[in-house]
Amino acid sequence: MCSSDLSRSQPLVLLASGQTPSSAETFAIDGTTGYVCDNNEISVLDVTNPANPVFLSATGSSYIQNDGFARCTVRNGQLLAFVDAVNTTIGNNPAFVAFSLANPTQPQIIQGTPFDRRFFTADPVYNGNVAYLPTYAVTLFFGRSEEHTSELQSHHD
Repeated sequence: MCSSDLSRSQPLVLLASGQTPSSAETFAIDGTTGYVCDNNEISVLDVTNPANPVFLSATGSSYIQNDGFARCTVRNGQLLAFVDAVNTTIGNNPAFVAFSLANPTQPQIIQGTPFDRRFFTADPVYNGNVAYLPTYAVTLFFGRSEEHTSELQSHHD
């Protein structure tokens, strides 16, 4: 059976939707816990039953305000988010924000790091402890120092 036969016999269907406090931008998952990077906060959902997602909590950061670009992922027990406003009339707050997932349903901010480049053009790509983030002008490189796992440096090419 080819993949097109499978898609006709078993079409993809909407199972459910989950309500969050503000508009959702991206979604990351770790086991049965989902993290929605919203315009103004990180929302936590229990997705044990995908047909019935349950809102658990929301957490914020001064860096996550009116962001129209939010790219989040779970890596090494942390929720990592690149955020920025959609235009300069709303704000000028591009930043990298890291949250600890020691308690998966209550993410705790580890650190926020602002940077001076705007308007992400794609999702970041991760390789080890380095994140590559394309913007309209340059690609940014973010890495973790060996001594401080939450300390970030950025480099522009």
